[in-house]
Amino acid sequence: MRYLILNLFFISPLLFSSCINETKEGDDNKKENPAQNEGDNSNTETADNTSTSDLNATYQFNPGDTIVWKAKHNDDEDFVHIGTVEVSSGSAEVVSGELAAGEIVLDLTTLQKGNKRLDDHLKNDDFFNVTVFPNATFQLKSHDNGTVTGALTVIGITKEISFPLTISMDENAFSISGEFELDLLPFELPSLVKVENSPAEEKASGPSSKVNIALELTAQQ
Repeated sequence: MRYLILNLFFISPLLFSSCINETKEGDDNKKENPAQNEGDNSNTETADNTSTSDLNATYQFNPGDTIVWKAKHNDDEDFVHIGTVEVSSGSAEVVSGELAAGEIVLDLTTLQKGNKRLDDHLKNDDFFNVTVFPNATFQLKSHDNGTVTGALTVIGITKEISFPLTISMDENAFSISGEFELDLLPFELPSLVKVENSPAEEKASGPSSKVNIALELTAQQ
């Protein structure tokens, strides 16, 4: 029987285009307004594209909102299981328009794909051992040029991870979205460690330690 793991998050590229007929007018405007030529590489924006430099606020994420995970076996080309996990709690603090602190707690007891046998297996002591470790926690350390870095704690083991994150905010709401690959092997989940140390043929049919995470969450003041 093949068991698999999860797979955490995000980011969809935004595509911008302009008509050829507007090129000359755009160039003229840039010449008249050189300040408009300066780009901003930050992935932080407001819903109405206004400045956030004076924004100071603390936002709370909604318990029960979900993050999507995808998982597969080592010999699978595509993800064969897609499930969710719920947010237990979380917050984001913005100071002078910049993300200064943040935390998201996931309730691992809500891990589910809709297959009871698999769901139960993920929650037992071979994987996330949710009876002893019901939560996974991410604590922000830094946010720079569209990438967040922080400490992720799973089954009592803490590792530093980084991933791309798109952020938008105003005085009422703080939204994040993104998608990334997370390697769970460093967190020493027993089944993953066993598979990693197995013969090649057995390892191929075992669960991959690399999962995909996709998230789209909004926090409120």
